[in-house]
Amino acid sequence: MASAWIHLAKDLGVAIKWWSPNQDDPDDPRLSVETLKRLMTPKTRIVTCNHVSNVIGSIHPIREVARVVHEAPGCMLIVDGVACIPHRPVDVKALDVDFYCFSWYKVFGPHFATLYGSRSAQDRYMTSLNHFFIPTSSLEGKLALGMHSFEMQSMCGPIVRYLQDAVGWETVVRQETLLTKIVLDHLLGKPTTYRVFGRQTSDPTQRVSIITFEVRGQQSGNVVSRINSRNRVRLIAGECLAPRPTRDVLRPDSRDGLIRISIVHYNTIEEVKTVCHELDTVVNQIQSEDRQ
Repeated sequence: MASAWIHLAKDLGVAIKWWSPNQDDPDDPRLSVETLKRLMTPKTRIVTCNHVSNVIGSIHPIREVARVVHEAPGCMLIVDGVACIPHRPVDVKALDVDFYCFSWYKVFGPHFATLYGSRSAQDRYMTSLNHFFIPTSSLEGKLALGMHSFEMQSMCGPIVRYLQDAVGWETVVRQETLLTKIVLDHLLGKPTTYRVFGRQTSDPTQRVSIITFEVRGQQSGNVVSRINSRNRVRLIAGECLAPRPTRDVLRPDSRDGLIRISIVHYNTIEEVKTVCHELDTVVNQIQSEDRQ
């Protein structure tokens, strides 16, 4: 998400202040409303952040952030929801955000994005990009140029009904919390082998089921490559499309970055236990080879 703001700031000649997380615990960085307050000035016009860290799964206090942002005259809050939307229901009005965006492929749908804009933000900040004869009383009227992809649109309603009614958000949260606890307990139970980043708890008010770690003394890319070659589970290694949080904040020892496990509601206890087993098996093999 940062790329767009970096390019925009460069084009307009405006300054970006980076809202760095609190690092009382370097392995568990968190955005703090108090640090945000110190950055705010009468000239601040936009504050933007993600709802949930796509790197470590921590949930940010968006409602409290919005309160601070809106104390500054003319300042608006824009939130990236892609890492939150598969795991939690989102009430944009209760959060009091000005804009909220996410991609439907994150909720098992098409590569199709949604941008929510509050009515007050639309009226105050947005002009129309559309034809002069199209009414601009809605966000769609301002931004929707030409015809829509009806095939992709038609998938959105069933996805909402699936998550809200067929499965239910309480079930989603309960299942993901259970599975997160199994994996976290396994990793945290071996502190000399695994270094876990983010919240060290499965508490669903503090984190979602994105679990990030590294194997001490090993390169993440090698560990993941060997796990994936066994064709039982698939993990990823790298910077999670977030080089600044990964390299400048978490600072993993591995030059390959982090290992991330992403759990969703349809995963099972057996599957996450298989992940733990495969991880231990490969790590033991690598460590045995290193000792030879």
